[in-house]
Amino acid sequence: MGYTYLHTSFPSHLHTIQLYNMFPDLVKLIFVDPDESHRCFDDVSDCVVSERNPTGIPPWKMFSFNFWSNARNPFGEKWTVSPEDYPTLGLGRNTYLGYSIEESCREQPFIPHSQRENQIYILAKLMSFFAQERGPAWTPANFEGLTNATGMAIILGANNDTLQGGWSTPQLPPNHTNLGQLSQPEFLKALSKTRVLIGMGDPTMWVTPYAFNFEF
Repeated sequence: MGYTYLHTSFPSHLHTIQLYNMFPDLVKLIFVDPDESHRCFDDVSDCVVSERNPTGIPPWKMFSFNFWSNARNPFGEKWTVSPEDYPTLGLGRNTYLGYSIEESCREQPFIPHSQRENQIYILAKLMSFFAQERGPAWTPANFEGLTNATGMAIILGANNDTLQGGWSTPQLPPNHTNLGQLSQPEFLKALSKTRVLIGMGDPTMWVTPYAFNFEF
Protein backbone atom coordinates (compact mmCIF):
# COMPACT_ATOMS: atom_id res chain seq x y z
CA MET A 1 0.00 0.00 0.00
CA GLY A 2 3.01 2.28 -0.08
CA TYR A 3 3.27 2.75 3.68
CA THR A 4 6.03 1.83 6.12
CA TYR A 5 4.84 -0.16 9.14
CA LEU A 6 6.49 -0.02 12.53
CA HIS A 7 5.70 -2.25 15.49
CA THR A 8 6.42 -1.55 19.15
CA SER A 9 6.87 -4.29 21.72
CA PHE A 10 5.73 -4.26 25.34
CA PRO A 11 5.40 -1.82 27.00
CA SER A 12 3.94 -0.55 23.74
CA HIS A 13 2.35 2.52 25.33
CA LEU A 14 5.73 4.11 26.10
CA HIS A 15 7.48 2.96 22.93
CA THR A 16 4.68 4.22 20.72
CA ILE A 17 5.05 7.72 22.17
CA GLN A 18 8.82 7.64 21.64
CA LEU A 19 8.52 6.57 18.01
CA TYR A 20 5.75 9.04 17.26
CA ASN A 21 7.78 11.97 18.60
CA MET A 22 10.65 11.10 16.26
CA PHE A 23 8.62 11.86 13.10
CA PRO A 24 5.06 12.88 14.01
CA ASP A 25 4.21 14.42 10.64
CA LEU A 26 4.96 11.15 8.84
CA VAL A 27 2.68 9.04 11.03
CA LYS A 28 -0.77 8.83 9.45
CA LEU A 29 -2.42 6.05 11.51
CA ILE A 30 -1.66 4.20 14.73
CA PHE A 31 -3.19 0.78 15.42
CA VAL A 32 -3.29 -0.13 19.10
CA ASP A 33 -4.96 -2.59 21.42
CA PRO A 34 -8.29 -1.27 22.75
CA ASP A 35 -6.97 -0.79 26.28
CA GLU A 36 -4.02 1.19 24.94
CA SER A 37 -6.29 3.61 23.08
CA HIS A 38 -8.23 4.41 26.25
CA ARG A 39 -5.06 4.60 28.33
CA CYS A 40 -3.48 7.10 25.95
CA PHE A 41 -6.71 9.08 25.52
CA ASP A 42 -6.94 9.58 29.30
CA ASP A 43 -3.27 10.50 29.71
CA VAL A 44 -3.20 14.23 28.89
CA SER A 45 0.22 14.68 30.48
CA ASP A 46 2.39 12.19 28.60
CA CYS A 47 0.46 10.56 25.74
CA VAL A 48 -2.42 12.33 23.98
CA VAL A 49 -1.93 15.84 22.56
CA SER A 50 -3.15 18.54 24.95
CA GLU A 51 -2.22 21.96 26.30
CA ARG A 52 -0.01 20.21 28.85
CA ASN A 53 1.45 17.88 26.19
CA PRO A 54 1.61 19.76 22.85
CA THR A 55 3.85 17.10 21.22
CA GLY A 56 1.50 14.26 22.13
CA ILE A 57 -0.41 11.92 19.82
CA PRO A 58 -3.60 13.31 18.24
CA PRO A 59 -6.34 10.93 19.42
CA TRP A 60 -7.95 10.79 15.96
CA LYS A 61 -4.84 9.02 14.66
CA MET A 62 -5.35 6.06 17.02
CA PHE A 63 -7.48 3.15 15.82
CA SER A 64 -8.27 0.23 18.11
CA PHE A 65 -7.92 -3.24 16.63
CA ASN A 66 -10.68 -5.48 17.95
CA PHE A 67 -11.73 -8.80 16.44
CA TRP A 68 -15.30 -8.64 17.68
CA SER A 69 -18.08 -6.27 16.63
CA ASN A 70 -18.25 -4.12 19.77
CA ALA A 71 -16.71 -0.65 19.76
CA ARG A 72 -13.43 -0.49 21.67
CA ASN A 73 -12.17 3.05 21.09
CA PRO A 74 -12.93 6.38 22.82
CA PHE A 75 -14.29 7.63 19.48
CA GLY A 76 -16.55 4.61 19.01
CA GLU A 77 -17.18 2.22 16.15
CA LYS A 78 -15.57 4.09 13.26
CA TRP A 79 -12.25 4.11 15.11
CA THR A 80 -12.57 0.40 15.96
CA VAL A 81 -10.97 -1.72 13.22
CA SER A 82 -12.09 -5.34 12.75
CA PRO A 83 -11.08 -8.09 10.29
CA GLU A 84 -14.69 -9.11 9.62
CA ASP A 85 -17.23 -7.03 7.70
CA TYR A 86 -19.64 -6.68 10.61
CA PRO A 87 -21.78 -3.84 9.12
CA THR A 88 -23.00 -6.13 6.33
CA LEU A 89 -23.87 -8.74 8.97
CA GLY A 90 -25.90 -6.25 10.98
CA LEU A 91 -23.60 -6.66 13.98
CA GLY A 92 -22.16 -3.16 14.35
CA ARG A 93 -20.47 -0.44 12.36
CA ASN A 94 -16.80 -1.08 13.02
CA THR A 95 -14.39 -0.14 10.26
CA TYR A 96 -13.65 -3.23 8.17
CA LEU A 97 -9.98 -4.01 7.56
CA GLY A 98 -9.82 -7.22 5.54
CA TYR A 99 -7.09 -9.82 5.69
CA SER A 100 -5.79 -12.67 3.61
CA ILE A 101 -4.59 -16.11 4.75
CA GLU A 102 -3.65 -17.50 1.33
CA GLU A 103 0.09 -17.12 1.89
CA SER A 104 0.12 -19.06 5.16
CA CYS A 105 -2.25 -21.68 3.73
CA ARG A 106 0.09 -22.33 0.80
CA GLU A 107 2.87 -23.21 3.22
CA GLN A 108 0.92 -26.35 4.17
CA PRO A 109 0.81 -28.88 1.29
CA PHE A 110 -2.63 -30.26 0.48
CA ILE A 111 -3.02 -33.91 1.48
CA PRO A 112 -5.58 -35.86 -0.59
CA HIS A 113 -8.44 -37.15 1.54
CA SER A 114 -7.61 -40.73 0.62
CA GLN A 115 -4.16 -40.30 2.21
CA ARG A 116 -5.28 -38.62 5.42
CA GLU A 117 -5.30 -40.26 8.80
CA ASN A 118 -8.51 -41.82 10.04
CA GLN A 119 -9.20 -39.06 12.54
CA ILE A 120 -11.67 -36.31 13.51
CA TYR A 121 -10.48 -32.91 14.70
CA ILE A 122 -12.72 -31.07 17.17
CA LEU A 123 -12.39 -27.30 16.90
CA ALA A 124 -12.35 -26.19 20.53
CA LYS A 125 -9.44 -24.16 21.89
CA LEU A 126 -10.62 -24.33 25.52
CA MET A 127 -11.76 -27.23 27.71
CA SER A 128 -14.66 -25.10 28.94
CA PHE A 129 -16.28 -25.38 25.50
CA PHE A 130 -17.26 -28.91 26.59
CA ALA A 131 -18.81 -27.71 29.88
CA GLN A 132 -22.59 -28.05 30.03
CA GLU A 133 -23.21 -24.41 30.98
CA ARG A 134 -21.60 -23.29 27.71
CA GLY A 135 -24.17 -25.25 25.75
CA PRO A 136 -21.99 -27.53 23.61
CA ALA A 137 -23.60 -28.78 20.42
CA TRP A 138 -22.44 -32.37 20.97
CA THR A 139 -22.36 -34.73 23.95
CA PRO A 140 -19.83 -37.45 24.78
CA ALA A 141 -22.48 -39.95 23.72
CA ASN A 142 -22.62 -38.31 20.28
CA PHE A 143 -18.86 -38.64 19.85
CA GLU A 144 -18.87 -42.20 21.17
CA GLY A 145 -21.54 -43.16 18.65
CA LEU A 146 -19.54 -41.47 15.90
CA THR A 147 -16.31 -43.28 16.69
CA ASN A 148 -18.10 -46.62 17.12
CA ALA A 149 -19.77 -46.22 13.73
CA THR A 150 -16.69 -45.03 11.82
CA GLY A 151 -13.69 -46.29 13.79
CA MET A 152 -12.17 -42.81 13.58
CA ALA A 153 -9.98 -41.36 16.32
CA ILE A 154 -10.78 -37.98 17.92
CA ILE A 155 -8.15 -35.28 18.48
CA LEU A 156 -8.33 -31.69 19.70
CA GLY A 157 -6.02 -28.90 20.83
CA ALA A 158 -7.46 -27.30 23.95
CA ASN A 159 -6.12 -25.48 27.00
CA ASN A 160 -7.61 -26.36 30.38
CA ASP A 161 -9.31 -23.14 31.53
CA THR A 162 -11.92 -24.76 33.76
CA LEU A 163 -10.26 -23.90 37.09
CA GLN A 164 -9.61 -20.20 36.47
CA GLY A 165 -12.91 -19.77 34.63
CA GLY A 166 -15.01 -21.47 37.29
CA TRP A 167 -16.55 -23.88 34.77
CA SER A 168 -17.86 -27.30 35.66
CA THR A 169 -15.91 -30.44 34.80
CA PRO A 170 -15.92 -30.68 30.99
CA GLN A 171 -17.61 -33.69 29.41
CA LEU A 172 -14.89 -34.65 26.94
CA PRO A 173 -15.25 -37.27 24.20
CA PRO A 174 -14.19 -40.79 25.22
CA ASN A 175 -10.81 -42.03 23.97
CA HIS A 176 -9.79 -38.61 22.68
CA THR A 177 -6.27 -37.18 22.34
CA ASN A 178 -5.72 -33.59 23.44
CA LEU A 179 -2.72 -32.05 21.70
CA GLY A 180 -2.87 -28.96 23.92
CA GLN A 181 -2.16 -25.45 22.68
CA LEU A 182 -0.73 -25.56 19.18
CA SER A 183 1.19 -23.03 17.16
CA GLN A 184 -0.35 -22.04 13.84
CA PRO A 185 1.95 -24.34 11.79
CA GLU A 186 1.24 -27.24 14.16
CA PHE A 187 -2.51 -26.61 13.96
CA LEU A 188 -2.49 -26.49 10.15
CA LYS A 189 -0.41 -29.68 9.99
CA ALA A 190 -2.81 -31.54 12.30
CA LEU A 191 -5.80 -30.22 10.38
CA SER A 192 -4.33 -31.13 6.99
CA LYS A 193 -4.14 -34.80 8.04
CA THR A 194 -7.73 -34.88 9.31
CA ARG A 195 -10.74 -36.23 7.46
CA VAL A 196 -13.46 -34.42 9.44
CA LEU A 197 -13.56 -31.11 11.32
CA ILE A 198 -16.28 -30.63 13.96
CA GLY A 199 -17.05 -27.39 15.78
CA MET A 200 -18.57 -27.41 19.26
CA GLY A 201 -21.32 -25.08 18.01
CA ASP A 202 -21.99 -22.97 21.08
CA PRO A 203 -20.04 -20.80 21.56
CA THR A 204 -19.80 -20.26 17.82
CA MET A 205 -16.34 -21.04 16.51
CA TRP A 206 -14.96 -19.49 13.32
CA VAL A 207 -11.86 -20.83 11.61
CA THR A 208 -10.03 -17.51 11.52
CA PRO A 209 -6.62 -16.30 12.66
CA TYR A 210 -8.23 -13.84 15.02
CA ALA A 211 -5.51 -13.36 17.61
CA PHE A 212 -3.98 -10.24 16.10
CA ASN A 213 -2.06 -7.61 18.02
CA PHE A 214 -1.64 -4.53 15.86
CA GLU A 215 0.45 -1.88 17.56
CA PHE A 216 2.50 1.00 16.22
